[in-house]
Amino acid sequence: APQTKPSRVAINGGHKLRPLSSKSTGASAGGITEDDFEKAFIDISPTTISSSRQAEEEFTKIKEILSNERNDWEQRVKALRKIRSMVVGGIMSLDNFNHELRGLEDVFCISVKDLRSQVCRECCITLAFLATKLGSSFSHTAEIVLPTIFGLLVSSAKIISTSASVCINIILRHTQSYRLIPVLLSYTSSKAVFIRRQALLSLEEILRIWNRESMTKHVALIKDSIIKAISDADGEVRATARKVYWAFNEHFPKEAAVIMNTLDSAKQRMLK
Repeated sequence: APQTKPSRVAINGGHKLRPLSSKSTGASAGGITEDDFEKAFIDISPTTISSSRQAEEEFTKIKEILSNERNDWEQRVKALRKIRSMVVGGIMSLDNFNHELRGLEDVFCISVKDLRSQVCRECCITLAFLATKLGSSFSHTAEIVLPTIFGLLVSSAKIISTSASVCINIILRHTQSYRLIPVLLSYTSSKAVFIRRQALLSLEEILRIWNRESMTKHVALIKDSIIKAISDADGEVRATARKVYWAFNEHFPKEAAVIMNTLDSAKQRMLK
């Protein structure tokens, strides 16, 4: 893996990171890119919900559709798009929006691992869209759905694995919350190399763009994950661990020095 920083383009006040494939190759190989997500974010007509009671009724209908995997897959896709449509229409201003959204967390986990790739993709797009709109307020839902999304990274269907990767990137970029760090770090020691790669790339991403305060509570966990990744059997993970180390050093130089001092001379040279 190259040692240069990943290519980033500013969007929505954040940065775009394409860790698994380039803009063109991901699409040509049947994968999904961030551009595909962004187009889906825009290509939606607003649905206006005028009262909390109407919101409750709409969310109940959506939950009923998504909770039954025997429902026609196109119905489930429409239900997921309806969520985005209502957000565009201003439903977030209603007092019960966050409560109703939490009520969908279980069906999000069902939909994101649906055997129909179209449903999985649409759910990933919807979750990423909600993260861009809610920011840190999305942390509870993100904590619930991320483990299921990480599991999709090993799918042999590229549309599913790349949808999961892009979804993870966007959620973590926009949802700065200490609650998500233990979830992410648990995958840095996964048996699946693709999951370890994604976890390290995501860790580099948050170290570069999150504020220091969001990470302080879990500095020891981050430090331990970096030490393990430096000795990973996979060369790509080790290369990313080097970038993670220096991103960590920018926020926590004393803790980074401790990492350096625990390594043998060969690993120290690799980091430098």
